[in-house]
Amino acid sequence: MTKWMAVLLLFCGVAVAQGPPPGGPPAGAERRMRREGGPPGGLMGMRWWRESRIVQAVGDQIEQILKSNEPQLGQIRQMLETQEKQLHDLLSADQPDSGQVNTQIDQIAQTRASLEKTNARMHLAIRSVLTPDQWKKLQAQDQLMHQHFESMMRERRDEERRQHGEPPAKPQQPPQELENIV
Repeated sequence: MTKWMAVLLLFCGVAVAQGPPPGGPPAGAERRMRREGGPPGGLMGMRWWRESRIVQAVGDQIEQILKSNEPQLGQIRQMLETQEKQLHDLLSADQPDSGQVNTQIDQIAQTRASLEKTNARMHLAIRSVLTPDQWKKLQAQDQLMHQHFESMMRERRDEERRQHGEPPAKPQQPPQELENIV
């Protein structure tokens, strides 16, 4: 019973957190961005390697690796989204069937594992075309990009809090400039 209560509270918390903010991203988009580590479209959407002087020489190889993985990643993400909605529907029933819910949770876990494996293989393939020096510089650049992204999301949340009469969250150290890395 405690396990069910924890699962139910988790999904209630996620549902509340996903409420669409006025003028903000659609419901679930911010959660997806956090889970996938960046804005919608992921690496393909940003094409960061084209902007970086660090990897210009291998940009075409990186793009090919990403393009070859994009369809599979998209299918897995869509499957995960569908499975999460099905779980939500199962939990929303007046009398949830614990067998069906457990089966759906297992399917979601398997799909998430598949997504993680596919992402890891893709990142390994990208890393294989980079020199150790390029890899270290990209790691530093990636960290700064994530800090910048988190800062933008924090600003958006603070603005929403202000619109609702709530104080903004405690300020955090601003990210360094991206230009310092390249």
